[in-house]
Amino acid sequence: MSSAETGFKILVGVDGSDSSLAALQWATALAAQRDGSVTAAMTWSYPTAMMMPVVGAPVVPADYVSGATRAKLGVAIAGIPRADLITEEWVVMGAPRSVLSDATEDHDLLVLGRTGNSRLRQLFVGSTAAYCVRHAECPVVVVRDAVAPEGRITVAVDGSPSSIDALVWALSLGDSQVAAVYSHDEWELDDLPLDDQFRADLGARAEEMLVYTIAIAVERAGADEARVVYQIMQGDPRTTLVDQAEPDGLLVLGAQGHSGISRWVLGSLADYAVQHAPGSVAIWR
Repeated sequence: MSSAETGFKILVGVDGSDSSLAALQWATALAAQRDGSVTAAMTWSYPTAMMMPVVGAPVVPADYVSGATRAKLGVAIAGIPRADLITEEWVVMGAPRSVLSDATEDHDLLVLGRTGNSRLRQLFVGSTAAYCVRHAECPVVVVRDAVAPEGRITVAVDGSPSSIDALVWALSLGDSQVAAVYSHDEWELDDLPLDDQFRADLGARAEEMLVYTIAIAVERAGADEARVVYQIMQGDPRTTLVDQAEPDGLLVLGAQGHSGISRWVLGSLADYAVQHAPGSVAIWR
């Protein structure tokens, strides 16, 4: 659904955890910047124990569980700044990852907390976030804290159409500085019969690619070229890109890319970035 026709629509998965409340606050702050609206969605399901076919066991009515979930969502929303931007409140029975990913077709952005109400929340990124990053139909932001993207936005760029689109999207998020970063592992070339001049030319070619990519993205976004800086990094893309991200900024990764980034994105790079980036992480689709 076009944001130009409906306004910038943000979907937020809420489960009452501190992480999901941070995601909701992050989303309302962005909605205020983009003249958008927020849908807060909370799902519910019967605990496994309630599904046991015990004769004579009491059955909890669905309306009761749904009502309790709606009350819980209302409490969560009541404490959020700019709550007036939350125009819809969904209470849906089902698995959160399925409900949210299915709903992304009609939204411009899905925002989730890094962890949720699970027993493993201190160790791993929530399963809902991990699933939605791979299956959502719109960009997904995994929020570390409630700070909206006020700092620099770092975008992984390799010249692929996906990375160009990701850069255009990043430029649309506000007036923050945007850093286009290309990272590659030079050790991969050690086994190739390349002379020193060819290796030296790689840096120049990378710079040409970044300049060209930025020019296309700036024109498409109608943005000020002065907002964009670029950097060429050597090393493991997981660590080099994460090291460039800022705590109050946003790290943006495209869903597909060329060699050097494509094998990482939606794989170990996305997982690593969501786990270790100092700020929030967006996977652009």
